[in-house]
Amino acid sequence: MLICLKVLQNEKKMFTTKDLRYLIAGGAVLDPINKNPCSNWLTDKKWALVEDLAKTLPFFKGLDTSFESDSEKWFEVFSAPNPYNLSETNWPPVWEKNLSILHRLLILRIIRPDCILSSFQNLITEV
Repeated sequence: MLICLKVLQNEKKMFTTKDLRYLIAGGAVLDPINKNPCSNWLTDKKWALVEDLAKTLPFFKGLDTSFESDSEKWFEVFSAPNPYNLSETNWPPVWEKNLSILHRLLILRIIRPDCILSSFQNLITEV
């Protein structure tokens, strides 16, 4: 998997080393800064990680506010049987058209860690 990601990074310039590091190590924050706008389906710990991702990686600036304004769309991603597949899942429009493969994985790692393995398998198949 790491070899595949490094090839994508070097050949397609789809993400930075910092993005890749965040995917592997994740965030270390435990408590949210702001009130969780999706508390009926997203735990506070996951919300804190969304906030951390928005703060840590420049590409994700505004992700936290998107969860507030597009909570129904994010719930669709959260509850989708195969959220990685863009043809099967409606991501919020602003993010859907701009997300690279790795960027989708970063979000899914937070909100749907249960599907991250199959998402990596899809990634390898796509490449």
